[in-house]
Amino acid sequence: MSVAAGLLVVAGHRGLALETDIRAAFGGSTADSELDAWVDDIVEASLDQTLLLIGHPRRDGLRQAIQAADRWLASQALLQPMQPPAALWADPALRPHAGHLLTTADLADLRQQSADAWADRALRRLHGPTGGLGGYGVAEDLFGTLGRFAASRWPAGDVDWIDGLPVVRGDGRDWGVLRLRSSAGGFGLAAAATTVDALDALKATLAVAAPGVQLLELSVSRHADTAAQRSQSEMRRIGTVSLLAIGVLLGWLFLHPAPLLLTALSVGSGLLLGLAAVVTVFDTLHLIALVFGATLIGVAVDYAFHLLLAQGDARARVRAIRPGVTLGWATTCIAFAGLLLAPFQSLQQVAVFSVVGLSGAYVTVFALLAYWPRLDRWQPRPAAMRLADWLLTGRRSKPRWGLLLGTLAAAVAMTGLLRLAPNDDLRAMYYSAPALLAEAGRVQALVGGVEASQMLVLRADDQESLLRALEQVGPALDRLRGDGVVTTVIQAGRSLPSLGRQQASHAAMAATLYAPGAALDRLAARLQAPSQWVDARRAAFHASRPLTFERWQTLTAATPHAGLIRPLDQGWGALLRLGGVSDLPRLQQMVNRQRKAGLDLQWLDTVAQAEAGLAAARRDATRVLLFAAVVAGLIVVLRYGLLRAAVVAVPPGLAVAVTLGLCGWAQAGFSVFRLFALLLVLGLAIDYAVFAAETVRDRQRTLVAIVLSMLTTLLAFGLLGLSATPALAEFGATVVCGVVVAFVSTLGLWRAGWLRVR
Repeated sequence: MSVAAGLLVVAGHRGLALETDIRAAFGGSTADSELDAWVDDIVEASLDQTLLLIGHPRRDGLRQAIQAADRWLASQALLQPMQPPAALWADPALRPHAGHLLTTADLADLRQQSADAWADRALRRLHGPTGGLGGYGVAEDLFGTLGRFAASRWPAGDVDWIDGLPVVRGDGRDWGVLRLRSSAGGFGLAAAATTVDALDALKATLAVAAPGVQLLELSVSRHADTAAQRSQSEMRRIGTVSLLAIGVLLGWLFLHPAPLLLTALSVGSGLLLGLAAVVTVFDTLHLIALVFGATLIGVAVDYAFHLLLAQGDARARVRAIRPGVTLGWATTCIAFAGLLLAPFQSLQQVAVFSVVGLSGAYVTVFALLAYWPRLDRWQPRPAAMRLADWLLTGRRSKPRWGLLLGTLAAAVAMTGLLRLAPNDDLRAMYYSAPALLAEAGRVQALVGGVEASQMLVLRADDQESLLRALEQVGPALDRLRGDGVVTTVIQAGRSLPSLGRQQASHAAMAATLYAPGAALDRLAARLQAPSQWVDARRAAFHASRPLTFERWQTLTAATPHAGLIRPLDQGWGALLRLGGVSDLPRLQQMVNRQRKAGLDLQWLDTVAQAEAGLAAARRDATRVLLFAAVVAGLIVVLRYGLLRAAVVAVPPGLAVAVTLGLCGWAQAGFSVFRLFALLLVLGLAIDYAVFAAETVRDRQRTLVAIVLSMLTTLLAFGLLGLSATPALAEFGATVVCGVVVAFVSTLGLWRAGWLRVR
């Protein structure tokens, strides 16, 4: 215990991190480590962000809310706006490059429409509602080309600006789009709670400053914090109810609190040693290892129960229980040790936690508890012994009924196994509040949204080739968006045209708009403008210079396009982020066509990669389960011989098979978490059968210990099966089902006399 405590102190000084992301436990990766690092940076940045929509039915009310948000954000450092000043992301920053920037539609119109048509368009803009304004007005953007280019870069299409904040229209009101980044991070539990508190404070400020304001939020931090609060509330409730029930159960059985304290000492030492071993061997501790390791209380508690219920002095108790406990401990540890062969660190942590933790509980029982002073003074209540005697010797049914029941269970298991299907859906393992999902849907409908995990990866030999490739794939993505295959596309080609494209745009504007006698001169004639007015605009056009990659990086540093183009070790790469993918086969067909056309384009889904990792972990856990069964079978054969070992193997075999069969009939998925639960079931079922087989005398006391173990397990995992978190509910329900089958089959074989193997 002292060693374990010392190791935990050292780990605390090392700053051991608790990993809570399931994707990190089973995440897949590409064969390109540089691409993996780049994508991880983009995804991590997305998890740290919050999209807050500030809506108001009146423009002046929206302006008040935006100004209040600016003041609040300036007063603290945790939440910071990602939008740069309007001078960078709005069109004024683009004016030095205005003569080289056109949307695809404007470039086509310049090539097809006459100078008179463009002069007419300028006149209509002049007499329109924005004619006398700067920014997007005629004064600085005579033909509107720069304003349309600037607006086209935003995922939602046309945008307006209020005090430097982009504004979109939807649901009968204007919405200011505020993109925030939290310095606390986005996915860790503590960071998420800190970020959510700050968001709530901002919302409260806006509600007071602008009555009638409506706020919509899309935040990973909010989802993570809500799920964490729900899980923590459930775990507190489950833990409290379970401990109280177990305390009452042991108190009723022994009429003294000491057995409960001794049992807690055994389990606590195992958990502490297991945790110390993990933090010593690994740099991070995954939540999966911590939670699953803690569930080993269901196995470790058995050792103390059997010791407390044995008779005699210390040596007599040890002689009575050591063979069964040792056999159960060895088979369970060997089973979990097989997880060390898995390629995932989370599973390796489970193995270390389990083996060391169970060993710690085993040593505590035989080295400390067995020699506790006057251990024999705490005897079970006679009522418990009478119940055990009735269960063992009560009215017996004919053997054929037991055989029939076993055959029926096997048939149910076999037919259900044929219906069993794998489930590696990562999203289904998290708890997401329906209200938050609905709010996120509204946000994405208003401004568009991308999945943090879904993107296209484009590569080229050099920067100009990459930008030309983006311009080639852009129309294909626009067609998919128009057909509803995707709802949102964010790609850097919208904000950084290739040099060739910019030169073509400059030439088209020169020919149709700014050449002598072109649209500018015809507009001036209609307006009767002085020659100085014409000369100034023509000079500004000719002074335009192409937008470079370096300048683009500055302009997009805090926008949705940031980081989407970068040089690689070999060539250049671009990420095209997508949202609302509804028809993946059509998207993949487009990718294949572009590849045939010569583009190095690939589809990437990091969640799908993580789900592939889950599938691999599930396969590994299946192999470990089979390995555990084989090893346990060999050990039991060495102990009892082939025929008797076959009888001992019935309860664990039925427990696993019937549980999986019922899952198949219920169409419940076959996931890695269900397999983790089955490993625990296997260990408990082996313990039940071995303890029964090893008992020569005091069968009633052994049965009381088994019943006590079963009840404590059902109390803990039965409540866990009611959790709103799917992964936890799946784990709990599987353990409950398996334990019930294991106990019933063990008791049936014991009553029939088939487990009297010595």
